[in-house]
Amino acid sequence: MPPSFTFHAVARLTHRYDILLPNVSGWTNFENVMQHIFPTTPIELGPGFIVGRERIVTKVSRSFTRTESELTLRVFDRQGFLTNKSTVKGPEVQVNLDGGGARSFAVVSAE
Repeated sequence: MPPSFTFHAVARLTHRYDILLPNVSGWTNFENVMQHIFPTTPIELGPGFIVGRERIVTKVSRSFTRTESELTLRVFDRQGFLTNKSTVKGPEVQVNLDGGGARSFAVVSAE
């Protein structure tokens, strides 16, 4: 599978299913989702989420389990910009998203 297919599939999964992330000047001046979703080696794929060896990327609210005892939860708005970053106790983390507003999707990782 060509690299561009992987990029577009992941961008659609983590952003919205009908558009790609914006390509506007200045977008990289702010912390955004593209800085936190790669690399991801898939272990489990589900409707609206990827559980990877390195991180979890999700558009859906649910509980996820990792092996680490301390995790970083980053939440992004529908444009892909960071709206909240917190440290949470693992190994289980509850992700609560709003489906299209300031809490559109999240990345959970050990970093």
